[in-house]
Amino acid sequence: SQRPFKSIAVRPTSRGIKPSVQGRRITFRLMRPGQVTVELDGPHHALHLFADPPEGAVPKMGDPNVLYFGPGVHRPGKIELKNGETVYIAGGAAVYTAIGGRGLSGVRILGRGVIDTSEYPRQAEGKSQGGGSIHLEDCSDVKVDGVIIRDSDVYGLSAYGSRKLDISRVKVIGFWRYNSDGIHMCNSQDVTVRDSFIRSFDDAIVLSGNGGG
Repeated sequence: SQRPFKSIAVRPTSRGIKPSVQGRRITFRLMRPGQVTVELDGPHHALHLFADPPEGAVPKMGDPNVLYFGPGVHRPGKIELKNGETVYIAGGAAVYTAIGGRGLSGVRILGRGVIDTSEYPRQAEGKSQGGGSIHLEDCSDVKVDGVIIRDSDVYGLSAYGSRKLDISRVKVIGFWRYNSDGIHMCNSQDVTVRDSFIRSFDDAIVLSGNGGG
């Protein structure tokens, strides 16, 4: 640590991680993949450690139906998904974008990089330019795995009237704007959320049914 501290907590405490402290050096071992925070003197300014398992079946640049973003900074504008398309964001990539899709099947959003929506200003409810970092409507057979979602203009990852969604190892962080839920599922079914980390301004995970969208 670059500063002195009086207390330390490694969360979630359910993992039973007991750090060794020598002066300002903190040492501990992760026995399995997962998301943890190291908090010194309270929850603010925490160190976030996202320890994912190795990726398998990684898409390659130039593969058909793949939008590939390698390490570096990218500003592709808002991404409108196509049927059966994969967006791959490699570790070390920061993609300033928002991703949307309607009436699609078989889409994939994968990788270990960052979807950063901080450059989209928040406007009146339902009129924000980005519409959320990932926003899906009437979609099915969707997989979102591994990506980091940062500073969405509204909900981080939302799906309306959708079916068969597999959300795994997603990290939601840097949410400070009003009404920025982490993961919001509305009128959707057969949805799995696992091994993920959410630190949002508003609700973390929402299951709702209404006429909005």
